[in-house]
Amino acid sequence: METPKSYQKDVYVLLDEGGNLTLPSFDTWITVLRKRRVSLTLICQSLSQIEARYGREKGVTIISNLCNQIYAPGMPLSTAQMLEKLLGTTTVAYRQPSRDNWEFQEKNRQYTARNLFTADELRRLEHPLFITGNQRATLLKNIKPYYKDFWLKRRARMSMPDLEFASLSPCEFLEV
Repeated sequence: METPKSYQKDVYVLLDEGGNLTLPSFDTWITVLRKRRVSLTLICQSLSQIEARYGREKGVTIISNLCNQIYAPGMPLSTAQMLEKLLGTTTVAYRQPSRDNWEFQEKNRQYTARNLFTADELRRLEHPLFITGNQRATLLKNIKPYYKDFWLKRRARMSMPDLEFASLSPCEFLEV
């Protein structure tokens, strides 16, 4: 597979129900897609689907090569436990009352480390969790369905342009 030329267009691939697909050498070609100017969106119900389909080692390779990840509330416990480790810890300050007058004083401040999110907290999130690259995770609080957004709803009604794919073989893009 050659590196695309500057005049060639980028490719966007959407794999819905990706956990139910078995693609040959998927763990290999997912590692070189960005270099070939291919953007991949892999949608699956659970990360365990990927590991069950491709095996533990290949599944880890596939998952770790997904730059942007969105996790919906109500995720499986195994996914929540993996995210708990991935997100790491934070330092939390708390104060204890003094022994003399039960007032909170600055000198009584204590620090402790805790997980940024526990697996239980991740499963009960009200909003999707977005992780991109090595950046901090973000809760997606202000997203709304496309049909509630005037411009996106209008674009959804647009017809597809006529494209000619006669020169492409069906599996040409899968060659690594």
